[in-house]
Order: sequence, then structure tokens, then C-alpha cells
Amino acid sequence: MMKKAIVLLLPLLVLGVLLVSCDAIPSGSNETITPEATATTEPGPPQEEKTATATSTATVTPEPTATPQHSTETGETMQAAEEITATFDPNFYIYLCFGQSNMEGAAAPEPQDRTVDPRFQVLQSMNCPNLRKNKNTWYTAVPPLTQCWSGLSPADYFGRTMVANLPNTITVGVINVAVGGCDIRLFDKDLYQEYDSTYEEDWFVTKIKTYGGNPYQYLIDLAKLAQQRGVIKGILLHQGETNTGDRQWPAYVQKIYNDMLTDLALDAESVPLLAGEVVGTDQGGCCAAMNPIIARLPETIPTAHVISSQGCTAQDEAHFDAAGIRELGRRYAETMLSLMGYEISAPEGTATGFQTLDYLYSISGKKTLAGQHNREPNAQPALWTEYIKETTGQYPALWSGDFLFQQENIDNRWTMIYEAERQWKNGAVVNLMWHACPPDEEEPCDWDPGVLNAPLDDEQWEALLTEGTDLNARWKTRMDDIAVYLQYLEDNGVEVLFRPLHEMNQGKFWWGGRPGPDGTAKLYRYVHDYFTQVKGLSNLIWVWDMQDLSRDFEDYNPGDDYWDVFAFDIYDQGFTSSWYMDIRSLVGDKPMAIGECSKLPSSAVLASQPKWVFFMPWAELVKEANTTEAIQTLYHNPRVITLDEMPGWK
Repeated sequence: MMKKAIVLLLPLLVLGVLLVSCDAIPSGSNETITPEATATTEPGPPQEEKTATATSTATVTPEPTATPQHSTETGETMQAAEEITATFDPNFYIYLCFGQSNMEGAAAPEPQDRTVDPRFQVLQSMNCPNLRKNKNTWYTAVPPLTQCWSGLSPADYFGRTMVANLPNTITVGVINVAVGGCDIRLFDKDLYQEYDSTYEEDWFVTKIKTYGGNPYQYLIDLAKLAQQRGVIKGILLHQGETNTGDRQWPAYVQKIYNDMLTDLALDAESVPLLAGEVVGTDQGGCCAAMNPIIARLPETIPTAHVISSQGCTAQDEAHFDAAGIRELGRRYAETMLSLMGYEISAPEGTATGFQTLDYLYSISGKKTLAGQHNREPNAQPALWTEYIKETTGQYPALWSGDFLFQQENIDNRWTMIYEAERQWKNGAVVNLMWHACPPDEEEPCDWDPGVLNAPLDDEQWEALLTEGTDLNARWKTRMDDIAVYLQYLEDNGVEVLFRPLHEMNQGKFWWGGRPGPDGTAKLYRYVHDYFTQVKGLSNLIWVWDMQDLSRDFEDYNPGDDYWDVFAFDIYDQGFTSSWYMDIRSLVGDKPMAIGECSKLPSSAVLASQPKWVFFMPWAELVKEANTTEAIQTLYHNPRVITLDEMPGWK
């Protein structure tokens, strides 16, 4: 098992320092993009920003790609609002976007960004003759989507990803009103005048003027116009750099979000708020301290969802580069799609040769297997699986067992293995784990000290991983014993999710808590190679497992070639969106699962965190930590797969 291991508004002076450090570059878009000079009714980029682009290799002059019904050839004739009030279409999904420089468009578009499906539209927010685009007109969403001189924003690849995964009958539209360098309260309808001079520089004053001095109302007016054409389905926010350290930020956002819902007659349950993290510590983000504050937004707004920026590459300490923006936009879309009941298809080329693993890929983002761990006694290896059946009327789709370490359970390992075979033949996924005794002790051993709190010293650890030592030989003998059972399962066609050395960051286990290349990860690789190369086992699907104790995943990663599924044991931190998104960034396209838990995930958690391919409560904790009603509700959730819904393995 696995055991668990100021708040004051910043003074204005301090906030001013943060502004300089985190968004002193007023708008990354104006620094990295130098459109061809064109006479315009709107102000062009400030001279100092154009100078800053001297090293940029990107020059963007988007071609007009307006859909035929809304195309215009010049900027001389500006369409009136009433001219675009075409027939209302309930399949026209509209999303409001606001924030500061990254949402405004801080990255230089590249050639790949100019090809856009006409089903993705943008409502032009201002007259831009340099782009041959008119205010209040819908166009195919070729960047820039905000101001005449802006760049690539998360809204770009949000929309692209949405239309790629929605039915062809659905069109997606965005409205983007964002102001680089702004305090979040610039969008507060009651306070905006106090924050319309976040910066006193001319470039900032000019931006505010282009939005009529009131960006919030400007966005609302565009949104009301858009409601004549379609349905507002969500709100996207990317802001926080200027408010770094301000713990009141979630409350500010709540006020703005509620005002938007009221002014547009929207329902929160139907119009969720998606908020993205700023450039993170992994990219040297100057404002990364804001991310824990952003992560708390769902505590204030139940319909808010946080989009992780982990792994999204940056061009500087405050702005994402084009690749990072694309990935961030995809993540916004993926979350929105999951909330709507649509999922991104499993990536091509994921056939693995394992029925189980292929199946996990196929359900990733769509469904979640109900699992149940069983342990102590191995003489009753389906004890808690049967409890689930008695409680819900359904069997879990995943059965899990444990080799364990006590004499009575060692004596009944074959009973447990025969149960694994039976479960597989009944159509269940089989998971096995191994609470191994320390190699410097004999089997059986105690729990504590023994499996727990009996660490090897550095010299012993080195000996364990050195061929020819006594400790190494003893460990090989122990692996030989386990391989016999695994070989039996292979001989009988049983595939196994194998999870050795679980909770690698759990320092209480003798194997855990050793970060770095020569630590627990090295032992995991050794076990993997011994079972697969020396013992020749080919029925094992390798599970790398961590617990919600720390985010130092890479310090324990044995290497992508050494694991097939990532499992996360959730006990201490709960089912938070920040953990989920960090893991999403870590695993890429590989399956991810709730390896252990006491409290079951709710239906709302599974809806907002759809990539969990299974959940597995720990043996007796499923009863101790959950009400009967909660268990029954979860098992009857249409997203949850029970044994009767499994495809079968024959």
C-alpha cells in the first residue's frame, strides 16, 4: 500500500515591479511580427516594438480568407452590424476569448498556420485594412485573430482542434479581445477605469482606445452581435502575468465571469470558463508563481477548468513561442471537447500487439474502466471485487491482485494467479503489483519495518544493481520466483498490467524515494530488462507509477521505452486539474490511469479529466472512504465501463 507521507493583495508598488518583470514586453505579437506597411485607419505597432523585431525571420501578411458570404476585397466599406445577422444556426458554436499578451497573440505565425478550415471563423473586432478585414464581419480564422498587428494565440489552435473533432455540421467561431500588459481588472465593468493605465506608455493607451476605452463592454457588444448568429458555448481566458502573486485573482475572475453570464443571459453550466497557466518553471517563466493561484480557480468557480502549460515551449520568460501556443490551444480544445462529450481520437499508429493496451488507447479520452484492487488475503483474491458486485450489481472491468510478502499470502500466490486467469477469461483487464521484501531480508518479511522503513544504504543500493554481488544474486532469485507465476499467465494467454516498484517517489518503501538516473528509475529498468530479456516474458504491459506527493516526475522516469502506461496514485492532493494537466504533458499520447485511490473520482472529475483510462480504489478503502450511494452513482455513470461492457479477449 502507500501511505501519505502576503495572503493580502500586493501593494501597488510591488505589483508595478511584477509588471515590469513579467509583461514588460507589452505584446509579444508586436515584437515578433512585422506586417508589411499598409495605410490603416487603426494605429500601427509602436516604433519601439517594430524595432524589437529586427531579428525576427517571420513577416506575416495574411491573405483574406473570408467565407464567400462575408468576403470583402478592401477595407473601404465597413459592414454594419445588421448586415451580418444571417439566419441563426444552433450548430454555430461561439467562444469568447480574453486576457493579455499571450491571448492577444505573442508568437509569430508560420506557414503551417495559414491553412485554416473554413468551419473555423473569427468575428473581426476592428477594422484592419492591412489585412483587408472589416469590423463586425466573420472571416475564416487566419491569424491574427485580435488586433491588426498581433500574432498567434491559443484561440487559433483551440478552434482548429475543435473543428477537427466535431461533426462536420458544426462551425466554430471565436471572438478575441485581449490587451497585452493588462491587469485582470481591466475587464471588470465596474473597475476598468482604475486599471486602464496599467502601463502609462503610449502603446498601452493606444490599445485601450482601440477598444473604446472599455475592453469588457467591447467584448460584450461583439458577443451580443454574435448571438444573432450562433450559440456561445464557452469562455477562454489567458491572463495572470501582470497579477503575479495576487491571491485575490480568482475572485476578480469570478466577478468578471459572472458579469459576462449575466450580461449575455448565459448559464454557467452550459458556458464553462477555461483558464490557461502562464509560462511555467520548466520554461524559465518569470511569472510561474502565478500558476498555483490559477490552479485554485475551480475552487472559486465550479465551472472553471485550468489548462496546464507544462511543457509548452516559450520564446522568452513571459511569452510562449509558436509551438507552445499551438500545444496550449490544443489543450484548451481538448478540455472543451471532453466537457461537451466529444473526444480526440487515439493517435494513429498506436497498435501495440497487446489487446489490453490497444483497448486502453481506444478508450483514452472517451471512457474509463472501473477497477478494483484485491489484497490480504490471497486466499480470497476477489474479495473486494465481489463487494463491488454486491454493492452495484456490476463487476469491475479491471481486477487487480498482489504477490505480497506475508507467509500466508505467499502460500496462496497460486490461488491469486488462478483468479487472474479466471478474470481474464471473463473479459477483465488484469493488473498485478508486488510488495517485495527488501533484498537484504528473507521472505516472508514484515510490513513495518520491512517493506516499509527498511531502506538500503548507498553501498547496499550500489551492490543491488551490480552483477556478481550477493545482494544482486538474492534479488535475482526473488525475481525468478515471481517470473514463474508470470510465465504461467503468459502460457495461458493472459496479458498483465505489471506495476513493480510502485509509488517510486514514496520514500517509505525500501525501493522508493531515490531520484535521479542511478536511483529508483535504474532499479525499475533493471527489473524490466530481467523479466523481458533474461526470463523472456512477453505478456507484460509495463506500468510506471507515482503518488501525489511531488511533481518531480522526470527524476523518477525510467525512460519512455520502459513503460507503456502511467499510473498515478491519488491520496493526498485529490483530483486536482493541475496534477491532471501536468500528467497529460508528461505522458503525451500514452494511456494514463488512477493507479490507486481511497476516495473514488466523481462523475464531474471524470468529465473534466477524461484521459484517465481506469481508476482503481485500494481494497478495503473503497468501502471505508466512500458511501454506498457514491459507489453506485459512479458505477452507473455512462462514462464508466464495467465488466459486462468489455469486448472480451477471446
